[in-house]
Amino acid sequence: MTEAPATVLVVDDSPENRYAIRRYLRGEFEVWEAETGTEGLDLARRDPDLIVLDVHLPDIDGFEVCRRLKQDERTRHIPVLQRSQSHVDDAARVYGLESGADAYLTEPVDPSVLVATARALLRVRRAENRLRLLNQVGVALATALTRAEVMRVVAETLRDQVGARDATLYLFDENRRRLELAHTTLETVDPEMASLPFEAEVPVVQVARAGDAMFGDEAALAKAYPDLVAAYRGNGGGSWAAVSLVAYGKRLGAMVVSFPGEDALPDAQRSLLLVLAGQCAQALERAGLYEHQHHIATTLQHGLLPRSLPTIPGAEVAARYNAGARAMDVGGDFYDVFPRGDAWVMVIGDVCGRGAEAAQLTSLARHTIRAQAQHLERPSEILLALHDAIIAEEGRDSARFVTAGCVLLEPDGTVRAAFAGHPPGLVARPSGVVDEVATSGPLLGLLDGPRITDTETTLAAGDALVLYTDGVIEARRGRDLFGEERLAEVLKTVGPRRLSADAIADAVHEATIEHAGATEDDLAILVLRRV
Repeated sequence: MTEAPATVLVVDDSPENRYAIRRYLRGEFEVWEAETGTEGLDLARRDPDLIVLDVHLPDIDGFEVCRRLKQDERTRHIPVLQRSQSHVDDAARVYGLESGADAYLTEPVDPSVLVATARALLRVRRAENRLRLLNQVGVALATALTRAEVMRVVAETLRDQVGARDATLYLFDENRRRLELAHTTLETVDPEMASLPFEAEVPVVQVARAGDAMFGDEAALAKAYPDLVAAYRGNGGGSWAAVSLVAYGKRLGAMVVSFPGEDALPDAQRSLLLVLAGQCAQALERAGLYEHQHHIATTLQHGLLPRSLPTIPGAEVAARYNAGARAMDVGGDFYDVFPRGDAWVMVIGDVCGRGAEAAQLTSLARHTIRAQAQHLERPSEILLALHDAIIAEEGRDSARFVTAGCVLLEPDGTVRAAFAGHPPGLVARPSGVVDEVATSGPLLGLLDGPRITDTETTLAAGDALVLYTDGVIEARRGRDLFGEERLAEVLKTVGPRRLSADAIADAVHEATIEHAGATEDDLAILVLRRV
């Protein structure tokens, strides 16, 4: 694959001058022509690689044209070669360069000097374009959290910015000693190429083993790897490159990139592929570490939540949990539902912070509540017992605390509840009314002798009690919180529709995520609906 010829925009009101420059540049450059400064400014927005700009123009002088080009975000990156037959002294040259020109030539100029200057400016442009592309890729990869996101970014860059027809990436499975197909832009893949033993003699495996890149075309493939030719032709043929993915000395896999046409890849293109492969490999390694840490955090988090919710006679119960965006540590939100005699206990809470300490406190909160609920009568007493347990575990000087709500549901629908530093429970009724079960106590684990009171209400058939953590109401879009009012508006619609507990939990969760796009904090939702 040869690079497309560079485009040069010649802005000059003299047909003779334009003809002469076109002759000097022909064969190596594609030449566009403009007779006036206005026409030149319009054509510049088509992004030529270089502008050769005469100073003397009939409408706008070349100095002003250059200033406008360099002030316009769309054209400021295009190198400008100014030339003049009348402004030939040093002062004019200085004025031209200060107006934004990247080079200034005076007539008469030797054709070889003009061509050499054009080539030099184009080398700078290509270097800047490459640096800009690599910076853009670097930014995109820095925000890619998973290996799938990394490979998508790299494949899209290869197709959209580098001119590749297709890109296929393989990752090394160290346990199985195989290269596994991980991402491809191809519409179809030969099933035999989806998983390759690490001893296979095919380009992608060879570069993954040895680390050296391979470049070729369809003819080279037919000569060295005849079994691969049919499938490669079916995908479009052309020239190709196989490049290893190695990061910090660790072998991660390889990528195969195909290009339209049979011409060999130019050196600049090969060099760019190698740099992109290095960026990709480093991002894959980072993403792999993130995925591993996220898996550990998710596994631990699931261990702090009930495996399943119980079946409650005469009621439905549902829960939703959403880890905060980019969560790398265990969060502190928790919920639980368990029996106490004929009644049922519902608990929801939030431990300050994240990580191992938050997980330890979450475990303490759940187990304390489960144990104390079996012999303490009122929800407020259960929360006070949790407060004492936190003080005993963390000490009085600790800044760690828990917010929690504890609800006791009797068989007849009577609800007794206590909330300590926690958002109030809400009851959505079939009439569309939403009642609040108010917060009645301070944060647990901080104050001496906190006062917590109980609140009582009744759930009739069709009523739904909704408990939630502050991750719901504090989900934000910019500075706009989801808030209590939006939550209440969502719940006003669920009662008259007689939605199930599952549907109500989904409605709250979906409205929160739709508002914020993604939640930075954890959130938990617990719904009980009498039927």
